[in-house]
Amino acid sequence: MHDNIYLYGTDDIEPIPSHVIMRRLELLDEMLYELQEVHYLERDFKRIRAVTKARKFWEAISER
Repeated sequence: MHDNIYLYGTDDIEPIPSHVIMRRLELLDEMLYELQEVHYLERDFKRIRAVTKARKFWEAISER
């Protein structure tokens, strides 16, 4: 991922509060659990992939 200067032209970018990131991760975990509770032949795998991708994104943000 590119740094702030590369993307925004400045390094003066406010960080995302950790409580916001954690809440999003909690909600994504809850949604993933619900999606996986459905019988595997009826699962919405497209949505599962989207939720998983979003979770990886927010995990990467939290590690910065």
